[in-house]
Amino acid sequence: MLSIRNLSIDYQLPGRPLSVLQDISLDFPRGQVTALIGESGSGKTTLTSAILGLLASNARVRGGQLLWKEENLLEQSPERLRQFRWRQASVVFQAAQGAWNPSLTIGQQMLDTCVDHGFPAHEQRRQELLTQVRLTPERVIAAYPHQLSGGMRQRALIALSLMLEPELLILDEPTTALDLITQSYIFDILAEIHQIGLTMILVTHDLAAVARLATHVAVLYAGTVVETGTAEEIFENPRHPYTQVLIRSSPDVHGGEVVRGAEGLPPDLRNRPSGCIFASRCPEVVESCRADSPPLENGVACWRRRP
Repeated sequence: MLSIRNLSIDYQLPGRPLSVLQDISLDFPRGQVTALIGESGSGKTTLTSAILGLLASNARVRGGQLLWKEENLLEQSPERLRQFRWRQASVVFQAAQGAWNPSLTIGQQMLDTCVDHGFPAHEQRRQELLTQVRLTPERVIAAYPHQLSGGMRQRALIALSLMLEPELLILDEPTTALDLITQSYIFDILAEIHQIGLTMILVTHDLAAVARLATHVAVLYAGTVVETGTAEEIFENPRHPYTQVLIRSSPDVHGGEVVRGAEGLPPDLRNRPSGCIFASRCPEVVESCRADSPPLENGVACWRRRP
């Protein structure tokens, strides 16, 4: 459904540009949940913003393609991108408290979204979607945002994102600032929504949620894809040293291994180092890793993991 080919994006800053994404190539299978994982600053949100045509004004696409059913979104007009957003793709951003107009009821905003995008104002669908996200339609439709809890607002936002029957749903940290029980509740709802065949892209730091919901995983580090695979492959047999570090960094509430993160810091993206982007922090680095950047082959970008 969606393919990214050799995408590179910079942010124009005083001095040298910031190379945020470097030669990204990914496929997002129809009807599957693909999770993007990695530390803050790895390029996950920039990647989803590029898909939606919502890059910051100082972002520059240096090369590559974003293919939606063979249509390159990077070459489309603002009006075509507007049609793509909501009618074909929808997004749930983090922090639902900033996503709603405080002066209108939730129900009115759901209907206005339909009208603004040329979609029939379907009151029955509004009720069905609110029920699907385990809310009481009569209460929520008449409520103003401040009358709902954070978890209820977030669930209503998920219902809103489905009003126009999109084919692709992007979830960018959809449970930020919510308590653990509410987070788990929302991921249960997303798992149920996935059963209808909706294609999803999930951006999150919650590896437990990824293992629970995702079918495929892409691991990003410093704007580079270092490993891809099914969720089972990534969690059962992580191959890239960075993926292994990420999984070890996730707390085990049952008292398993001690949490250990990677030493050091990600590289300065204004001056990308030669060789493997993870070399400065890799516990398995050898001299050859610093010479050339490994390509992503057979789902892993690591000289020491090549067959």
